[in-house]
Amino acid sequence: MSDGALVGLVILGWALANGLPHLVVYQATRHIYYQLPSLGLVMIAENSITLLNLGAALLIARVVAGERSLWDTLGWRFDAEAVFWGLAGFAAMTIWPGLVNRLTPRQIVYGPMSARCGRAGLAFASISLVLLPAFCEETMFRGLIQGEASRILGPGLGIALAALLFGLRHLPADLHWARVHGAGWPGWLNRVLELYGGAVILGFARYLSESTFAAWIAHQCAAMLIVKQFLPTAGRGRPETDA
Repeated sequence: MSDGALVGLVILGWALANGLPHLVVYQATRHIYYQLPSLGLVMIAENSITLLNLGAALLIARVVAGERSLWDTLGWRFDAEAVFWGLAGFAAMTIWPGLVNRLTPRQIVYGPMSARCGRAGLAFASISLVLLPAFCEETMFRGLIQGEASRILGPGLGIALAALLFGLRHLPADLHWARVHGAGWPGWLNRVLELYGGAVILGFARYLSESTFAAWIAHQCAAMLIVKQFLPTAGRGRPETDA
């Protein structure tokens, strides 16, 4: 497969994985999935995007792997160097938001996405928001996209392209919560700096370690710190800001 055809295939896979579930939900309900009435429906939609990213990455990697193993193609190398750069990336990701918040106020704040839910719902949401996204997204964005783009375009453009597509994957949620909180341009500047800066940090963890595992460590640890803002409290009603 030519490099141009590969780039087209990767962009197509990314677009289908991150766009198709939104279109299906909107056509069926005339709502974006963040506005669906139950935690279960929201998590099904979110998980479909997450798993489609993983599936697309695996399928495309199988096409381009050649004599390489699937996981080698996706950069999943497990060693001490990957652990070191993963933890370094996590440290950078804990510092970066504080620096951004000194420059411009945070206005786009994600909130609980459900009405009442019990312990089972909280467990489902925890798995959906903590365990799945980091692995699936890093396999797609730092594993496939950054790996192949770096090979074709060089490491700088590889990091940048993966960061751009990673940020656009989160744009529908950002648009929703920006509307909920009435965010202006300072809030958007804060979000863009925090999100894309974090994606660049993940990209450097992948590049310096030559391992997607490092990016996963940084992403997974960061997700475990911030996930509380997503999870509803069991037994409580729907927050007024969740439109």
